[in-house]
Amino acid sequence: MKRRMVLYAMLAVLTLLVAACTMPAPGGAAEEGGAVELTFSVWGDPEELAILQAIADDFVAQNPGIEVTVNVSDWDTYWDKLQTQLAAGTPPDVFAMDAPLYPDYQSRGVLLNLQPLIDRDGFDLDGYYPVSL
Repeated sequence: MKRRMVLYAMLAVLTLLVAACTMPAPGGAAEEGGAVELTFSVWGDPEELAILQAIADDFVAQNPGIEVTVNVSDWDTYWDKLQTQLAAGTPPDVFAMDAPLYPDYQSRGVLLNLQPLIDRDGFDLDGYYPVSL
């Protein structure tokens, strides 16, 4: 259980960090001097959710001008809600993924390949479990 939470937390941190490093669209809030607002959709038990909220809070504290809203759903409604958001073209900026479902979402083109951003920014992946990458 603890290993799963650590892995989940590290994936969340990596995703949030890389998402924050991406360049905003021209005319976006960051270009205009406003705050960048990220949405992070997750599910989990109360202990996992507390960890993820703490990670988001720490990220916001270390990155002035970026706000993160953590949207929580239970497992049963999470996937339907995510499908609806994706179909409507309004997905969360970052969302939790169950590993067995990854190939399906990848084949639909709804996941961002982070490797070019990692390469561009020289992001050090040494502190992450290889399986999470």
